[in-house]
Amino acid sequence: MKAILLGSPLSAVAVSLFMETLEKDHYSKIIDSGSKWYSYVDDCLIVTHKDTNTDVLLQKLNEVHNKIKFTTEKEIDGSLPFLNTVIMRTDESVKFKVYRKPTN
Repeated sequence: MKAILLGSPLSAVAVSLFMETLEKDHYSKIIDSGSKWYSYVDDCLIVTHKDTNTDVLLQKLNEVHNKIKFTTEKEIDGSLPFLNTVIMRTDESVKFKVYRKPTN
């Protein structure tokens, strides 16, 4: 039996609870203890060590559930867009600025 909640006011709550359960029970065990996992709705940011093999990490995350598939976006020149911000890594700190898509 499948429950379909599309269009229901409970859809967002059900999805959030489901993803939080996956994060707690599975994803948190896949990333190493020195990495950080941040998520907002269906967007995740994982901060890892430079020597982490992100292809292997992505493969392990995608093996958890056959309907949940992650993609990667790697930083370019120390910058990475996430949600509506650009995260800029410098030698001393991390800075943020507003991100506007090129089509905007």
